[in-house]
Amino acid sequence: MRLVLKTKGNDIDFKEDIADTCNGCGLEELAIKSYREVLKADPERIYLNKKIGVSLYNAGDYNEAVKALEKAAEKANEDIELFLALGKAYFSMKQLIRADQWVSKVLRLDPGHKEARAILDKCL
Repeated sequence: MRLVLKTKGNDIDFKEDIADTCNGCGLEELAIKSYREVLKADPERIYLNKKIGVSLYNAGDYNEAVKALEKAAEKANEDIELFLALGKAYFSMKQLIRADQWVSKVLRLDPGHKEARAILDKCL
């Protein structure tokens, strides 16, 4: 994977595709690095903050995950997946009030969302 990234390192669309592939294969560290390089090369791709945050969460780095996810949330109004990721990250950090706030947003958009409901129930 690293060789492929070095070979086509200037093609940021390709690099983002490789990051998505790494993310789907459990190679979070490489995915995070690649997403950050793409974001640095093209700061307009703010949606990558969500992908970075989810990858960081999956890697167990909850503090960094919420930083990236919060950046993404500044521009998102109705992103259930993003709000749920924030709720899960805060819940993992034992910050129940913040977890409650984010999963409540999910439930306002999708009242039947089972995973958000389960997190909310654990926060009470």
